[in-house]
Amino acid sequence: MAYTIDRPTPAQNLAKVTPDEMRTLLRPLIDEGFAVQIKG
Repeated sequence: MAYTIDRPTPAQNLAKVTPDEMRTLLRPLIDEGFAVQIKG
């Protein structure tokens, strides 16, 4: 399961991504057959 950031984090350099951006980032795993759920 992959989650986008929806609240402040301890690390200041993290940036929120949209569910579509997350899907793009995880595309190689999805293409390999991994069952991926994207929450965000």
